Amino acid sequence: MASELGDLIRGRRKELGMGLRELARKIEKSPSFLVGLETEGGKPSAAESTLRRIASELGLPPDRLITLAGKVPADAAPDDELEAALFRQMKTLSEEKKREILDRLGESGAA
Repeated sequence: MASELGDLIRGRRKELGMGLRELARKIEKSPSFLVGLETEGGKPSAAESTLRRIASELGLPPDRLITLAGKVPADAAPDDELEAALFRQMKTLSEEKKREILDRLGESGAA
């Protein structure tokens, strides 16, 4: 059974009328790599850079593919214990509360 990531990639690729071999060529991977990514369940072994290339070619948000692959974007990985603790606390909040905090941080960052 395909994963949510595989379903998203296959669905978007087909929506764009892009063949498997065409996408494989564009991201410099083999068609069999893409078949595995699109059809296998579980967490893929795809690198963040590969997921970013796929997202770019398909016009999808890179963070969506990276998180569906069960990875943490390199620029979002905690650098110390405090950041790790904050991340854990954020995971307990509702989506509404997370968006509120993100909006507030965006406002303070613009000042």
